Amino acid sequence: MSEPGDSRRNSIELIGAKAGTAMPAEMRQALHLRGLVPTSIENFSKQELRAYQQLMSKSTNLEKYQFLAALRCLNVNLFFRLLLNHFRDIVPLIYTPTVGEACLCYSHIYPFLYPFRTSVGLFITLDDTDCIDTVIENYRRSMPEPIDPEIT
Repeated sequence: MSEPGDSRRNSIELIGAKAGTAMPAEMRQALHLRGLVPTSIENFSKQELRAYQQLMSKSTNLEKYQFLAALRCLNVNLFFRLLLNHFRDIVPLIYTPTVGEACLCYSHIYPFLYPFRTSVGLFITLDDTDCIDTVIENYRRSMPEPIDPEIT
């Protein structure tokens, strides 16, 4: 059952996940988001520059990994644009060797990797053997809608 404000909260999550501050004013108006999100409308180049500067300001690869993990959940379009345009810098942060370090430190960084209530994978244990179909269906339902190519 949805709670009051769920629709608006979902709209705010949508603006972040798909466009961030690149969301057009008309779409913000249609979603009743005036006053709930930053008013500036930026192109992806400006967002990318700011995100890259923030990424490079982190002092360790693990901190950079955490930043990128959060960015992937908060603004997937920006995450992939950053990845494509800075591929050589970013791949070692989201693949080996940094992911190995993140796995070793997972119990310390997990609560701070992603926004609350964000599914980023499956957690399956031996206790789930009898209900694996339910686990997979829950994950499928948690996945976001496909990205709207008009926003990019």
